[in-house]
Amino acid sequence: EVQEPFASDMRLAIADYALATGDHSRGLKRLAELQTNQKAPWATRAGLRIAKWELSQGRHHKCLTICCELLHSETEHAPILRLMGAAHELAGDFDQAAECFAGLATQ
Repeated sequence: EVQEPFASDMRLAIADYALATGDHSRGLKRLAELQTNQKAPWATRAGLRIAKWELSQGRHHKCLTICCELLHSETEHAPILRLMGAAHELAGDFDQAAECFAGLATQ
C-alpha cells in the first residue's frame, strides 16, 4: 500500500484524471474525500480543485463559498484569492475582483 505523502498526491492525480475524462461524479467524490479526510496541503489542493470545477460550471457563488472556507484554514492565500478574483470577474463584480487580484480581500 502506498504511504503518505505519495498516496494523497496519487489520489489528487486520479481525481484530476476523472474530471478531465468526464467522470465528474467520481472525480468530485475523490476530491471531497481528500478535502475532508486529509490535512494541508492536500485538503487545500482538493478544495481549490472543487472550487475551480464549480466555477467552470458557472456556479460563482459556490466557488466563492469554498474559497472563503479555504481562506480561514490556509495560510497561503494567493492561489485562493486568484480563484476568487476570477469568480468575481466572471460574475461581473469587477471591484471585488480587483481587490482579490491585489491580495486585499482576505476576509
